Amino acid sequence: MAKLYIFGIGGTGSRVLRAFTMMLAAGVKLDDSIDTVVPIIIDPDSANGDMNRTADMLTKYQEIKKPFENEESGFFNVKIKTLSQLTGASQTDISDNFKFEINGTHSQKFRDYIGYNSLDNNSKAFIDLLFSAHNLAADMDVGFKGNPNIGSVVLNQFTQSEEFTQFLDSFGNNDRIFIISSIFGGTGASGFPLLLKNLREMNAADGKTFQVRNAVIGALTVLPYFKLKSGEATGSEIDSSSFLGKSKAALAYYERTIVADKRLNSFYYIGDEDGGMYDNFDGKDKQKNNAHFVELAGALAILNFAAEANNLSTTNGQADNPTYKEFGIESKDVSLTFKSLGYESFTYLTKPLAQLSLFSKYLKLGLPKAMSASTIWLEEKHRGVPKSFFKSYYYTNSFNKFIQNYDEWLNELEDNTPSFKPFNHSVDFDNALELIEGYEPKKKLMFKKDAKLTLVEDRVSKTYTRYTALPNETKFVKSFYDATAEVLIEKIGI
Repeated sequence: MAKLYIFGIGGTGSRVLRAFTMMLAAGVKLDDSIDTVVPIIIDPDSANGDMNRTADMLTKYQEIKKPFENEESGFFNVKIKTLSQLTGASQTDISDNFKFEINGTHSQKFRDYIGYNSLDNNSKAFIDLLFSAHNLAADMDVGFKGNPNIGSVVLNQFTQSEEFTQFLDSFGNNDRIFIISSIFGGTGASGFPLLLKNLREMNAADGKTFQVRNAVIGALTVLPYFKLKSGEATGSEIDSSSFLGKSKAALAYYERTIVADKRLNSFYYIGDEDGGMYDNFDGKDKQKNNAHFVELAGALAILNFAAEANNLSTTNGQADNPTYKEFGIESKDVSLTFKSLGYESFTYLTKPLAQLSLFSKYLKLGLPKAMSASTIWLEEKHRGVPKSFFKSYYYTNSFNKFIQNYDEWLNELEDNTPSFKPFNHSVDFDNALELIEGYEPKKKLMFKKDAKLTLVEDRVSKTYTRYTALPNETKFVKSFYDATAEVLIEKIGI
């Protein structure tokens, strides 16, 4: 089985990874040849809200998956690992929280990072040609603030890091690489071509580097998909009116280097001219943008790449027959549902997200009722999931918090522009199966809707008997995966 290494560069990289994590939690299928995902987040802004929220969700995903790590589980089906978990390195050697640590950027200005004051006059004059006084005075604590010329210098240290050494040590012959970045900022626009260049120009004489150099590599480049308010109130230096110009310049550079040199096997593009307006913060914890449909659609590129990777190949660091793809939807509406998606996207997303959303709805509305009654799947004498399980650390601090974040993510997608509203969040216990926008549950006796959450509970009381010999965590997750799948097929037809 192969591993899929996903490099998420900058804030956009973290946000697309967040969407991808939600999809895996819902049971969205990766290609059967891949059983482990290795996310690596690259961002110099260690306090970035988007990055830390994503890293936290990845950690909680791992905690949930651990009791059934090596078996099929439906929800949370794919293993997620850090580099240190793959290699057995101690936490003092490399990070164990999915973040690649960029040395020398904390509490330091760019001029100090490059040792400007120690240079001779000729070298200073050359540096002054490349970087403005404003660039040299830039504080790198919050990233590169839309300056890829700074980022290209700082991020070039990646291959000298302990993390990169561990990446090489863990990389296998059939493993894949996918890179996520934006083209209109500083970190992603500089980090992506640098990382790709280093991967493709490795010393082929070394066995491990040969594998990486000739690996199948895909990438998602995210074009502008939101705008920022004026930074006057927050002191931000980022101006979204420059996003389009930066993107055009970067695309021309990508064409001359990445495309012309066939560095990628699959190259995906996505953006949105009519995206919403966000508050303008340079970085740190306040940079925590609401989820956007473009990020969800971008995460679909990872699935498409994983499905096609077995048919792709690389020779001497160059892709054989590279492909280039864009994403589109079958609707011009500003409010999107599952029915707005093309066939492949619809097939990937609809049933898994509907299952996890129905599961979440039951936990909020059905479980309290079940806990106060004699419910067969909650009774230890019937080898069910004991009620004490719902007070455990596993449920309260890992599972339930992940589900809460999943619901928040869906709400953010709905409240953004364009709005992606696949679910009706106002349903209650009696009409819970009217959850999916555009779908009505089949009627009972040809005239009466049968949409109560009781249907899920009744089905769980049957499905849990398949797993009575398993630990409570496994029993809980698998029983509800089976139950929600069966209810949706029977009552909604998906």
